[in-house]
Amino acid sequence: MRGLFVVLALSAGAVTRGGEDAFPTPVDTEKSTARPMDPLEVCRTARLPAGFRLEVFAAEPAVANPIAIDTDARGHVWVAENYSWSGANAGGWSDEFRDRIVVFADEDGDGRHDRRTVFWDGGRLLTSIAVGLGGVFVLDLPRLLFIPDRDGDLVPDGPPETVLDGFDADAVGHTPANGLKWGPDGWLYGRHGIQATSRIGLPGSGDSQRVAINTGVWRYHPGRKQVEGVLHGMTNSWGFDFDARGELFVINTVIGHLWHVVPGSHVERMYGVDLDPHVHDLIPQVADHVHWDTGEKWSDVRSGISDATDAAGGGHAHIGLLVYQGDDWPAEYRDRVYTLNLHGRRINADLLAPRGAGFTASHGPDLALFADPFFRGMDLVATHDGAVLIADWSDTGECHDHDGVHRSSGRIYRLVHGQPRPRTVDVAALDGAALRAALLATDQWWSRAAVREWQRRALAGVPSTTTQRGSSIRSPRTPIRSTGCAACGRWRYSTGFRRGRWLGRSTTTIPPCARGACGCSPTARRPRARSPTTPRSTCSSGSHGRSATVPCRSTSRACFRVSTPEGGSGSPLPSPATTRSPPIRRCRGWCGTGSPGSCPTTPFGRWRW
Repeated sequence: MRGLFVVLALSAGAVTRGGEDAFPTPVDTEKSTARPMDPLEVCRTARLPAGFRLEVFAAEPAVANPIAIDTDARGHVWVAENYSWSGANAGGWSDEFRDRIVVFADEDGDGRHDRRTVFWDGGRLLTSIAVGLGGVFVLDLPRLLFIPDRDGDLVPDGPPETVLDGFDADAVGHTPANGLKWGPDGWLYGRHGIQATSRIGLPGSGDSQRVAINTGVWRYHPGRKQVEGVLHGMTNSWGFDFDARGELFVINTVIGHLWHVVPGSHVERMYGVDLDPHVHDLIPQVADHVHWDTGEKWSDVRSGISDATDAAGGGHAHIGLLVYQGDDWPAEYRDRVYTLNLHGRRINADLLAPRGAGFTASHGPDLALFADPFFRGMDLVATHDGAVLIADWSDTGECHDHDGVHRSSGRIYRLVHGQPRPRTVDVAALDGAALRAALLATDQWWSRAAVREWQRRALAGVPSTTTQRGSSIRSPRTPIRSTGCAACGRWRYSTGFRRGRWLGRSTTTIPPCARGACGCSPTARRPRARSPTTPRSTCSSGSHGRSATVPCRSTSRACFRVSTPEGGSGSPLPSPATTRSPPIRRCRGWCGTGSPGSCPTTPFGRWRW
């Protein structure tokens, strides 16, 4: 059976290679003589809820050591393959091998790749990728790179461009910077581990212009060329995701596994002192449980999983995080937090619920258990058809790899429910009306892809009446929508079209109602707003996407749903809510109609502030 699968993998479409030098052949250094379970057998033996099915999207020799995955606007699957990690006993990282990025395409929609393309094979310490804005952002330590591919032909348009530098690539060991992910506010988010402190900044920046990050979350804005720390603390985070309201949750190991990322927060850490010596009473995790028996030492799991730890969830180490917001899985699985448990070889599920000013998370039933002793899940990513891709590093042991590295295996599995409906996807070719429809889709993959495409067009100066391929579009007159400026990160009114004109870089909303402060486009047409002298009881919200008259409930806030927080810039933007967004938790009484404690349903769903 395994031999048959290898033949199928080799014949599954064209293989193209990039790079001028021959790619070094990866060598297995793992001491064990055992072999991974056949990929088809892994799918057959996986324990899943009724109606779910595990499929093989790609496997060795087509892919090996997948450390991160992402999808682009055409549904291609981008995979970062890492061969430079040699294990803790071999010095951590080796320059004997190179890392690369490969791109897979499923052209017939059968759930398996048909074409494989080597996009770039010049990596030296590759940990993460994020596709968007006419190329791919690459964490190849000690730098954050941008490799341009503006025509989308899967061939780099030029050499990699250094965006940020200063990431530690030596003392950081197995806790390097990782985890690139686009936020709904236009920022590119990343993570960092605990074993070293990096001072990251633009190339050539002085020490005073750099941001220190030891363990936590950081972000970079490609339009404003700005980097900043977001959260400080934890241990070695290797996964995060945004929910339907734009709240960010991050996974962790050992001391706790789930934190709510509040910008500027300082949370508990495994050891060491916080970078700010004046911080006290660090914030604990939001989960009300752990996934291991705390009566044991955290390192005991290396000798095997006890019955108590198995019942609790499988172990303390977690990799990857996904808040499922697709349309393929049943409704009861939506909005749950899913993470890969390393030692337990399973997918844990946490159930989020509001609590005070934040959240709590209770333990839900595990989504999947894998019988393959080589299964080491690395990433969870949703696709355009509602399925979820699972990257499997395929190795024994754990992330330290004291027994060596098995470099010749790797898999990308696809977790589906029922029979997903094949969908043709090319978000970059959509006109304005189609992008707006994608923005309001219940499947958040389409919404996020639409935001990314709007940001690309804004930064490239592409008018709203032109697609990526240059065709002219006539956009109907539509209401203006309120959101955040993807180009500069500040709050603004409009992300839409009116009479065929792009209003995506308009004014910041600061009391009263609307006042120009964004500065992205001083000549941009301002949305219609209430005059400060207009009686608050008759303030119309028609220019905000509603036709009803909305009474205002405050003398200091804008009259409809949003105002700029103190400081004005860099505020995270909640992602476009789905039409099935659950009710808000509370309202401060100034943002809408109805009884106190309620907010109006806007074109983006119900928002809380």
